[in-house]
Amino acid sequence: LAAACLVALYFVERRGKRRGVDTIIDLSVLGAPSFRNGTILGTVYFTGMNSIMLIVVLLLQNGMGYTALEAGLVCAPFSVGSALVAATSGRLVARYGRPLVVGGLVVTSLGIGAMSLIAYLAGVGVQLPGGIGVWLAGVGLIAGCGSGAIISPNLTLTMQNVPPEKAGVSSSMMQLGQRLGSAIGLAVSLSVYYLVVGSGGTPANGAHWTLLITVGLFCVALGVGIFDAVQRGGGPPPSDPSKRQPAQR
Repeated sequence: LAAACLVALYFVERRGKRRGVDTIIDLSVLGAPSFRNGTILGTVYFTGMNSIMLIVVLLLQNGMGYTALEAGLVCAPFSVGSALVAATSGRLVARYGRPLVVGGLVVTSLGIGAMSLIAYLAGVGVQLPGGIGVWLAGVGLIAGCGSGAIISPNLTLTMQNVPPEKAGVSSSMMQLGQRLGSAIGLAVSLSVYYLVVGSGGTPANGAHWTLLITVGLFCVALGVGIFDAVQRGGGPPPSDPSKRQPAQR
């Protein structure tokens, strides 16, 4: 049904464009490699990101007996790290470009990978010093710092070569991809989690496999980021509008 709706949306948008009305999809902007690569990266990243804390909360409350408040406090460092780094990454992207996003993806992947390992250890009965919450909060802070170097810089780099008259529709396409990725990611993550738990596994087992899938998605996004960095070569920083290249039509 979802696939049929996407196909229908494509034809409706194409018809609207022919009539000269505003649309939310304009495939011509995909002619700019920076926009195409950045949109794919953002979509894949959001597919994995939005389910992370949900799975951690399920692990802590269903598997470890944490209260909602305690589980929320464990998740808080991820948001703190993301906010702190995001405050400076918007300025740093003009200097470092796509490698900044690649570095953020590496750090986030390592942090979520560590979360998956912690869940695995809890599933086999290993008692971590200080409790699982302390360890998840610590690696969550690291993962959040990486996330802060991804979202805003990727938006800047993605829109770098989009003509001003296409900025609105390009932004809507990015948002559409991210929202679709988030919805699909949440559905898949919860399905995997409850499939493992329903098959006799513990909440820790379910969290381990779900977070491992998230790491795999981040690795895909990392590959796209590296590809885009190589494709850009020694291009100008996004803050130099005089050197922007128009999207191919």
